[in-house]
Amino acid sequence: MYIYSTTIRLQDTDAAGVMFYSSLFRHIHDSYEDFLLDAGLSIRSLIEDRPYALPIVHAEANYLSPIKLGDQIDIQLSLKSRNLHSFTLQYILINEQAQKVATAETVHVAIDKQSGNKTDLPAILNELF
Repeated sequence: MYIYSTTIRLQDTDAAGVMFYSSLFRHIHDSYEDFLLDAGLSIRSLIEDRPYALPIVHAEANYLSPIKLGDQIDIQLSLKSRNLHSFTLQYILINEQAQKVATAETVHVAIDKQSGNKTDLPAILNELF
């Protein structure tokens, strides 16, 4: 499990001071990018230097409790499942009171950049998970 910590800022919230729903997806993607960086992979390298891409083909979230301006949040990122062509990441958001306030999942599929067809997950990702 990888843990990413963040603070909910004004730009993350709506007029009521509660996290706007799309901000959750930005934060979980930030945790994914940091996870890759800590493993020695940069998103830029994955996008520019590799013959494959890893687009997100499905994303979902469940909001369990309001996440408010100034809240300190830990995002627990873990692998939920993997097969030959794709992997699913699970995210659990925990507040300062150790309460689960949201969950999310993203499904990533490996595709060949030239053909656009599914391809096997690269070996480097199999090593990460």
